[in-house]
Amino acid sequence: DEIASAPGIPLDLWRRIVESRDPLLIGQGMAGDEGLVEALAPGAREVLAQRLVMHDRVIGALSAARHGEKSFGERDMRRLLQQ
Repeated sequence: DEIASAPGIPLDLWRRIVESRDPLLIGQGMAGDEGLVEALAPGAREVLAQRLVMHDRVIGALSAARHGEKSFGERDMRRLLQQ
């Protein structure tokens, strides 16, 4: 299958999201994640990203960002996994 990246997101970073079956917690301080955080939510400190799938096809990605001091917690991750 062909993978098309959203505008502004490098293909290798986009591939990381769409190939992950579990939600990704991506942070500015995490090695290699700075580019992905800036591409998904410029200025954010953390991003939760989850691929959107219909049948066996990835149709996009959903992301939520946190700015400032507050971080995503275990409860946020549990909620995301239940969706």
